[in-house]
Amino acid sequence: MRLLTTLWCAALVLGLCGSISATVIHVPDDYPTIQWGIDAAVGGDTVLVADGTYTGSLNRDLDFGGKAIVVMSENGPHVTIIDCEGSISEPHRGFYFHSGEGPASVVRGFIIQGGWAEYGGGINCDSSSPTIQGNTIRGNTAGYDGGGIYCGECSSVIVDNTITENAANTGGGIACYYNSSPTVMNTILWADDAGTGHEIYLGEASSMAVSYSDISSRWLAVFVAPGCTLEWGEGNIETNPKFVLANLQDYRLLWGSPCIDVGHPDYLDPDGTRSDIGAHFFDQSKTIVAYATPQTRTLSPGDNCAVLYAMINIHPEPVEVRGGVELTLPNGEPWSGNPLEGPGYTVFPPEFTWQIVREYTVPETWPLGVSVFTWRVGMPGNLYDRDRFLFTVVEP
Repeated sequence: MRLLTTLWCAALVLGLCGSISATVIHVPDDYPTIQWGIDAAVGGDTVLVADGTYTGSLNRDLDFGGKAIVVMSENGPHVTIIDCEGSISEPHRGFYFHSGEGPASVVRGFIIQGGWAEYGGGINCDSSSPTIQGNTIRGNTAGYDGGGIYCGECSSVIVDNTITENAANTGGGIACYYNSSPTVMNTILWADDAGTGHEIYLGEASSMAVSYSDISSRWLAVFVAPGCTLEWGEGNIETNPKFVLANLQDYRLLWGSPCIDVGHPDYLDPDGTRSDIGAHFFDQSKTIVAYATPQTRTLSPGDNCAVLYAMINIHPEPVEVRGGVELTLPNGEPWSGNPLEGPGYTVFPPEFTWQIVREYTVPETWPLGVSVFTWRVGMPGNLYDRDRFLFTVVEP
Protein backbone atom coordinates (compact mmCIF):
# COMPACT_ATOMS: atom_id res chain seq x y z
CA MET A 1 0.00 0.00 0.00
CA ARG A 2 2.80 2.42 0.87
CA LEU A 3 4.48 1.77 -2.49
CA LEU A 4 1.35 2.36 -4.54
CA THR A 5 0.51 5.48 -2.55
CA THR A 6 3.99 6.90 -3.09
CA LEU A 7 3.88 6.29 -6.84
CA TRP A 8 0.32 7.66 -7.09
CA CYS A 9 1.37 10.86 -5.30
CA ALA A 10 4.35 11.24 -7.62
CA ALA A 11 2.11 10.77 -10.67
CA LEU A 12 -0.39 13.30 -9.30
CA VAL A 13 2.30 15.93 -8.77
CA LEU A 14 3.66 15.34 -12.27
CA GLY A 15 0.16 15.58 -13.69
CA LEU A 16 -0.47 18.90 -11.95
CA CYS A 17 2.84 20.23 -13.22
CA GLY A 18 1.98 19.10 -16.74
CA SER A 19 -1.32 21.01 -16.65
CA ILE A 20 0.61 24.27 -16.41
CA SER A 21 2.17 25.70 -19.57
CA ALA A 22 5.42 23.77 -19.80
CA THR A 23 8.44 23.99 -22.09
CA VAL A 24 10.61 21.26 -23.54
CA ILE A 25 14.24 22.37 -23.52
CA HIS A 26 16.47 20.43 -25.90
CA VAL A 27 20.10 19.61 -25.16
CA PRO A 28 22.29 20.28 -27.07
CA ASP A 29 20.09 22.08 -29.63
CA ASP A 30 18.78 24.80 -27.29
CA TYR A 31 21.57 24.67 -24.70
CA PRO A 32 24.91 22.93 -25.23
CA THR A 33 25.14 21.33 -21.77
CA ILE A 34 22.71 19.56 -19.46
CA GLN A 35 23.28 21.96 -16.56
CA TRP A 36 22.56 24.99 -18.74
CA GLY A 37 19.32 23.31 -19.78
CA ILE A 38 18.44 22.76 -16.11
CA ASP A 39 19.32 26.36 -15.24
CA ALA A 40 16.99 27.63 -17.97
CA ALA A 41 14.07 25.44 -16.88
CA VAL A 42 11.23 26.42 -14.57
CA GLY A 43 8.80 24.21 -12.66
CA GLY A 44 6.96 21.79 -14.94
CA ASP A 45 9.52 21.99 -17.77
CA THR A 46 11.29 19.02 -19.33
CA VAL A 47 14.96 19.05 -20.24
CA LEU A 48 15.20 16.54 -23.11
CA VAL A 49 18.72 15.26 -23.78
CA ALA A 50 19.67 13.91 -27.22
CA ASP A 51 21.69 10.74 -27.81
CA GLY A 52 25.38 10.92 -27.02
CA THR A 53 28.04 10.74 -24.33
CA TYR A 54 28.12 13.80 -22.10
CA THR A 55 31.34 14.63 -20.26
CA GLY A 56 33.11 17.50 -18.58
CA SER A 57 31.98 20.55 -16.68
CA LEU A 58 28.23 21.27 -16.74
CA ASN A 59 27.45 17.69 -17.79
CA ARG A 60 28.14 16.17 -14.34
CA ASP A 61 27.53 17.19 -10.72
CA LEU A 62 24.12 18.19 -12.08
CA ASP A 63 22.01 20.26 -9.68
CA PHE A 64 18.26 20.81 -10.04
CA GLY A 65 18.38 23.74 -7.60
CA GLY A 66 15.09 22.64 -6.05
CA LYS A 67 13.13 22.78 -9.32
CA ALA A 68 10.24 20.42 -10.03
CA ILE A 69 11.41 19.52 -13.53
CA VAL A 70 12.03 16.37 -15.55
CA VAL A 71 15.52 15.76 -16.93
CA MET A 72 15.35 12.81 -19.30
CA SER A 73 16.99 11.27 -22.34
CA GLU A 74 15.29 11.32 -25.70
CA ASN A 75 15.89 7.66 -26.56
CA GLY A 76 16.81 5.86 -23.36
CA PRO A 77 19.88 4.91 -21.36
CA HIS A 78 21.57 2.67 -23.91
CA VAL A 79 22.34 5.67 -26.15
CA THR A 80 22.52 8.53 -23.61
CA ILE A 81 25.51 8.45 -21.28
CA ILE A 82 26.62 10.79 -18.51
CA ASP A 83 30.28 9.89 -18.01
CA CYS A 84 31.34 11.63 -14.83
CA GLU A 85 35.08 10.91 -15.23
CA GLY A 86 35.47 11.15 -11.46
CA SER A 87 38.46 10.05 -9.40
CA ILE A 88 39.73 10.29 -5.84
CA SER A 89 41.84 13.29 -6.86
CA GLU A 90 39.05 14.93 -8.89
CA PRO A 91 35.67 13.80 -7.52
CA HIS A 92 32.55 14.10 -9.69
CA ARG A 93 29.15 12.40 -9.69
CA GLY A 94 26.13 12.41 -11.97
CA PHE A 95 23.43 14.25 -9.95
CA TYR A 96 23.44 16.06 -6.61
CA PHE A 97 20.02 16.69 -5.04
CA HIS A 98 20.32 18.89 -1.95
CA SER A 99 17.71 21.64 -2.26
CA GLY A 100 14.60 19.90 -0.99
CA GLU A 101 13.60 18.36 -4.33
CA GLY A 102 10.48 16.17 -4.20
CA PRO A 103 8.92 13.47 -6.42
CA ALA A 104 8.19 15.95 -9.24
CA SER A 105 11.95 16.36 -9.70
CA VAL A 106 12.70 13.46 -12.04
CA VAL A 107 15.87 12.05 -13.59
CA ARG A 108 15.05 9.46 -16.24
CA GLY A 109 16.70 7.40 -18.92
CA PHE A 110 20.48 7.81 -18.60
CA ILE A 111 23.54 5.68 -18.14
CA ILE A 112 25.32 7.33 -15.21
CA GLN A 113 28.87 6.01 -14.97
CA GLY A 114 32.39 6.77 -13.84
CA GLY A 115 31.43 8.82 -10.79
CA TRP A 116 33.61 9.13 -7.70
CA ALA A 117 32.49 10.93 -4.54
CA GLU A 118 32.67 10.36 -0.81
CA TYR A 119 28.87 9.92 -0.65
CA GLY A 120 26.82 8.84 -3.66
CA GLY A 121 29.18 8.05 -6.50
CA GLY A 122 26.37 8.14 -9.06
CA ILE A 123 23.58 10.14 -7.36
CA ASN A 124 23.47 11.86 -3.98
CA CYS A 125 20.06 12.65 -2.43
CA ASP A 126 20.69 14.85 0.63
CA SER A 127 17.48 15.99 2.37
CA SER A 128 15.79 15.64 -1.01
CA SER A 129 13.49 12.98 -2.48
CA PRO A 130 13.56 13.03 -6.30
CA THR A 131 12.15 10.34 -8.56
CA ILE A 132 14.94 8.22 -10.07
CA GLN A 133 13.47 6.23 -12.96
CA GLY A 134 14.70 4.15 -15.85
CA ASN A 135 18.44 4.70 -15.45
CA THR A 136 21.45 2.40 -15.64
CA ILE A 137 23.73 3.44 -12.78
CA ARG A 138 26.99 1.58 -13.24
CA GLY A 139 30.68 1.68 -12.44
CA ASN A 140 30.52 4.46 -9.84
CA THR A 141 32.48 4.59 -6.58
CA ALA A 142 31.85 6.17 -3.18
CA GLY A 143 34.74 6.60 -0.77
CA TYR A 144 32.29 6.06 2.07
CA ASP A 145 28.62 5.33 1.37
CA GLY A 146 26.39 4.62 -1.63
CA GLY A 147 28.39 3.68 -4.70
CA GLY A 148 25.32 3.96 -6.92
CA ILE A 149 22.91 6.10 -4.86
CA TYR A 150 23.25 7.75 -1.46
CA CYS A 151 20.09 8.63 0.48
CA GLY A 152 20.37 10.93 3.48
CA GLU A 153 17.05 12.03 5.03
CA CYS A 154 15.46 10.99 1.75
CA SER A 155 12.31 9.18 0.61
CA SER A 156 13.00 8.89 -3.11
CA VAL A 157 11.09 6.65 -5.50
CA ILE A 158 13.71 4.46 -7.22
CA VAL A 159 11.91 2.58 -9.99
CA ASP A 160 12.83 0.77 -13.23
CA ASN A 161 16.58 1.14 -12.76
CA THR A 162 19.58 -1.14 -13.33
CA ILE A 163 22.18 -0.52 -10.62
CA THR A 164 25.33 -2.56 -11.19
CA GLU A 165 29.10 -2.74 -10.71
CA ASN A 166 29.24 0.16 -8.26
CA ALA A 167 31.48 0.12 -5.19
CA ALA A 168 31.59 1.74 -1.74
CA ASN A 169 32.56 1.15 1.86
CA THR A 170 28.86 0.65 2.73
CA GLY A 171 26.02 0.12 0.27
CA GLY A 172 27.64 -0.62 -3.06
CA GLY A 173 24.29 -0.17 -4.80
CA ILE A 174 22.28 2.02 -2.41
CA ALA A 175 23.14 3.36 1.06
CA CYS A 176 20.54 5.00 3.33
CA TYR A 177 21.18 7.09 6.45
CA TYR A 178 19.42 9.63 8.68
CA ASN A 179 15.82 8.38 8.68
CA SER A 180 15.70 7.78 4.95
CA SER A 181 12.79 5.76 3.59
CA PRO A 182 13.13 5.24 -0.18
CA THR A 183 10.93 2.93 -2.23
CA VAL A 184 12.60 0.56 -4.68
CA MET A 185 10.55 -1.20 -7.36
CA ASN A 186 11.19 -2.93 -10.71
CA THR A 187 14.93 -2.45 -10.19
CA ILE A 188 17.96 -4.67 -10.76
CA LEU A 189 20.70 -4.45 -8.12
CA TRP A 190 23.46 -6.73 -9.36
CA ALA A 191 27.24 -7.20 -8.98
CA ASP A 192 27.74 -4.16 -6.75
CA ASP A 193 30.47 -4.34 -4.12
CA ALA A 194 30.98 -2.96 -0.61
CA GLY A 195 32.68 -3.77 2.66
CA THR A 196 29.18 -3.98 4.20
CA GLY A 197 25.95 -4.35 2.21
CA HIS A 198 27.03 -5.09 -1.35
CA GLU A 199 23.67 -4.04 -2.77
CA ILE A 200 21.80 -2.24 0.06
CA TYR A 201 22.84 -0.69 3.37
CA LEU A 202 20.34 0.73 5.86
CA GLY A 203 21.67 2.73 8.79
CA GLU A 204 20.60 5.33 11.35
CA ALA A 205 16.85 4.65 11.65
CA SER A 206 16.32 4.24 7.90
CA SER A 207 13.80 1.99 6.17
CA MET A 208 13.28 0.75 2.65
CA ALA A 209 10.42 -0.94 0.79
CA VAL A 210 11.65 -3.26 -1.97
CA SER A 211 9.35 -5.11 -4.36
CA TYR A 212 9.44 -6.70 -7.81
CA SER A 213 13.22 -6.31 -7.99
CA ASP A 214 16.18 -8.56 -8.79
CA ILE A 215 18.72 -8.43 -5.95
CA SER A 216 21.88 -10.50 -6.31
CA SER A 217 22.48 -12.83 -3.35
CA ARG A 218 19.39 -11.37 -1.69
CA TRP A 219 19.91 -11.26 2.08
CA LEU A 220 23.66 -11.82 1.83
CA ALA A 221 23.97 -8.56 -0.10
CA VAL A 222 21.78 -6.49 2.27
CA PHE A 223 22.74 -5.01 5.64
CA VAL A 224 20.07 -3.69 7.99
CA ALA A 225 21.47 -1.95 11.08
CA PRO A 226 19.64 -2.13 14.44
CA GLY A 227 16.68 0.24 14.47
CA CYS A 228 16.26 0.05 10.69
CA THR A 229 13.57 -1.73 8.70
CA LEU A 230 13.59 -3.52 5.35
CA GLU A 231 10.12 -4.18 3.94
CA TRP A 232 10.74 -7.13 1.63
CA GLY A 233 7.65 -7.00 -0.56
CA GLU A 234 6.21 -9.21 -3.25
CA GLY A 235 7.88 -10.23 -6.49
CA ASN A 236 11.55 -10.05 -5.53
CA ILE A 237 13.95 -12.50 -7.17
CA GLU A 238 17.68 -13.26 -6.95
CA THR A 239 18.48 -14.67 -10.40
CA ASN A 240 21.12 -13.61 -12.92
CA PRO A 241 19.31 -11.03 -15.07
CA LYS A 242 20.89 -12.31 -18.30
CA PHE A 243 22.23 -9.07 -19.76
CA VAL A 244 23.25 -8.89 -23.42
CA LEU A 245 26.90 -8.50 -22.35
CA ALA A 246 27.86 -6.82 -19.09
CA ASN A 247 31.55 -6.85 -20.10
CA LEU A 248 30.67 -4.33 -22.82
CA GLN A 249 28.29 -2.40 -20.53
CA ASP A 250 25.23 -3.57 -22.44
CA TYR A 251 22.61 -4.17 -19.73
CA ARG A 252 19.68 -4.77 -22.03
CA LEU A 253 17.90 -8.07 -21.53
CA LEU A 254 18.22 -11.18 -23.65
CA TRP A 255 15.12 -13.28 -24.30
CA GLY A 256 14.81 -15.78 -21.48
CA SER A 257 15.88 -13.27 -18.84
CA PRO A 258 14.11 -13.92 -15.54
CA CYS A 259 13.42 -10.16 -15.37
CA ILE A 260 10.99 -10.20 -18.31
CA ASP A 261 7.25 -9.93 -17.46
CA VAL A 262 7.78 -10.20 -13.68
CA GLY A 263 7.67 -6.54 -12.67
CA HIS A 264 4.78 -4.94 -10.83
CA PRO A 265 1.59 -6.44 -12.34
CA ASP A 266 -0.23 -3.09 -12.30
CA TYR A 267 2.26 -1.58 -14.77
CA LEU A 268 2.71 -2.34 -18.46
CA ASP A 269 5.68 -1.90 -20.75
CA PRO A 270 5.21 0.06 -24.00
CA ASP A 271 4.62 -3.23 -25.85
CA GLY A 272 1.54 -3.86 -23.68
CA THR A 273 3.05 -6.75 -21.69
CA ARG A 274 3.55 -6.87 -17.93
CA SER A 275 6.43 -4.64 -16.84
CA ASP A 276 9.97 -5.98 -16.92
CA ILE A 277 12.50 -5.42 -14.14
CA GLY A 278 15.33 -2.99 -14.87
CA ALA A 279 16.05 0.04 -17.02
CA HIS A 280 15.48 -1.78 -20.34
CA PHE A 281 12.30 -3.59 -21.31
CA PHE A 282 12.37 -6.37 -23.89
CA ASP A 283 10.08 -5.34 -26.75
CA GLN A 284 7.94 -8.40 -27.50
CA SER A 285 5.92 -6.57 -30.15
CA LYS A 286 8.80 -6.74 -32.66
CA THR A 287 9.06 -9.43 -35.32
CA ILE A 288 12.84 -9.54 -34.70
CA VAL A 289 14.81 -7.82 -31.93
CA ALA A 290 18.27 -6.59 -32.98
CA TYR A 291 21.10 -5.35 -30.74
CA ALA A 292 24.50 -3.96 -31.77
CA THR A 293 27.03 -3.46 -28.97
CA PRO A 294 30.42 -1.77 -29.52
CA GLN A 295 33.61 -2.68 -27.70
CA THR A 296 34.26 1.04 -27.23
CA ARG A 297 32.68 4.31 -28.31
CA THR A 298 35.91 6.34 -28.55
CA LEU A 299 38.40 5.49 -31.30
CA SER A 300 41.27 6.93 -33.29
CA PRO A 301 42.04 6.43 -36.99
CA GLY A 302 43.63 3.03 -37.45
CA ASP A 303 42.08 1.53 -34.30
CA ASN A 304 40.25 -1.78 -34.34
CA CYS A 305 36.81 -2.09 -32.76
CA ALA A 306 34.73 -5.21 -32.18
CA VAL A 307 30.93 -5.08 -32.41
CA LEU A 308 28.66 -7.74 -30.94
CA TYR A 309 25.52 -8.38 -32.99
CA ALA A 310 22.53 -10.12 -31.42
CA MET A 311 19.32 -11.00 -33.27
CA ILE A 312 16.38 -12.63 -31.52
CA ASN A 313 13.19 -14.25 -32.80
CA ILE A 314 10.86 -14.97 -29.87
CA HIS A 315 8.02 -16.21 -32.09
CA PRO A 316 7.15 -19.84 -33.03
CA GLU A 317 7.47 -19.23 -36.78
CA PRO A 318 10.57 -18.70 -38.96
CA VAL A 319 11.07 -15.17 -40.28
CA GLU A 320 12.62 -13.92 -43.52
CA VAL A 321 15.19 -11.24 -42.71
CA ARG A 322 17.37 -8.85 -44.67
CA GLY A 323 19.88 -6.68 -42.86
CA GLY A 324 22.57 -4.11 -43.36
CA VAL A 325 24.85 -1.71 -41.52
CA GLU A 326 25.50 1.87 -42.56
CA LEU A 327 27.71 4.60 -41.12
CA THR A 328 26.98 8.32 -41.00
CA LEU A 329 29.85 10.82 -40.93
CA PRO A 330 30.12 13.71 -38.43
CA ASN A 331 28.78 16.09 -41.10
CA GLY A 332 25.57 14.03 -41.35
CA GLU A 333 26.42 12.57 -44.77
CA PRO A 334 26.49 8.81 -45.41
CA TRP A 335 29.91 7.17 -45.60
CA SER A 336 30.95 6.51 -49.20
CA GLY A 337 31.85 2.90 -48.29
CA ASN A 338 28.33 1.95 -47.19
CA PRO A 339 27.06 -0.60 -46.52
CA LEU A 340 29.57 -1.70 -43.89
CA GLU A 341 27.71 -5.02 -43.74
CA GLY A 342 25.11 -6.53 -46.05
CA PRO A 343 22.65 -6.38 -47.47
CA GLY A 344 22.29 -9.97 -46.32
CA TYR A 345 19.36 -12.38 -46.37
CA THR A 346 18.42 -15.36 -44.23
CA VAL A 347 15.44 -17.30 -42.95
CA PHE A 348 15.71 -16.88 -39.20
CA PRO A 349 14.66 -19.93 -37.15
CA PRO A 350 11.78 -19.76 -34.66
CA GLU A 351 12.50 -19.03 -31.00
CA PHE A 352 16.18 -18.53 -31.74
CA THR A 353 18.93 -16.14 -30.54
CA TRP A 354 21.92 -15.47 -32.82
CA GLN A 355 25.07 -13.64 -31.73
CA ILE A 356 28.29 -12.91 -33.57
CA VAL A 357 31.28 -10.58 -33.10
CA ARG A 358 32.70 -8.65 -36.05
CA GLU A 359 35.83 -6.52 -35.95
CA TYR A 360 36.38 -3.33 -37.95
CA THR A 361 39.29 -0.93 -38.51
CA VAL A 362 38.74 2.84 -38.52
CA PRO A 363 40.15 4.18 -41.82
CA GLU A 364 43.09 6.56 -41.45
CA THR A 365 41.11 9.17 -43.39
CA TRP A 366 38.04 9.02 -41.12
CA PRO A 367 37.08 12.55 -40.00
CA LEU A 368 37.28 13.47 -36.33
CA GLY A 369 33.99 13.89 -34.45
CA VAL A 370 30.84 11.95 -33.68
CA SER A 371 29.66 9.38 -36.23
CA VAL A 372 26.65 7.05 -36.22
CA PHE A 373 26.59 3.26 -36.62
CA THR A 374 23.14 1.95 -37.66
CA TRP A 375 22.03 -1.68 -38.08
CA ARG A 376 18.64 -2.33 -39.69
CA VAL A 377 16.85 -5.67 -40.05
CA GLY A 378 13.61 -6.38 -41.86
CA MET A 379 12.27 -6.87 -45.35
CA PRO A 380 11.67 -4.29 -48.12
CA GLY A 381 9.00 -1.91 -46.85
CA ASN A 382 8.91 -3.55 -43.40
CA LEU A 383 11.53 -2.57 -40.81
CA TYR A 384 11.55 -5.13 -37.99
CA ASP A 385 14.09 -3.38 -35.79
CA ARG A 386 16.94 -0.90 -35.79
CA ASP A 387 19.78 -0.44 -33.36
CA ARG A 388 22.35 2.29 -33.45
CA PHE A 389 25.12 3.83 -31.40
CA LEU A 390 27.28 6.93 -31.63
CA PHE A 391 31.05 6.69 -31.69
CA THR A 392 33.63 9.45 -31.46
CA VAL A 393 36.84 9.48 -33.49
CA VAL A 394 39.61 11.50 -31.84
CA GLU A 395 43.25 12.22 -32.58
CA PRO A 396 45.65 9.41 -31.61
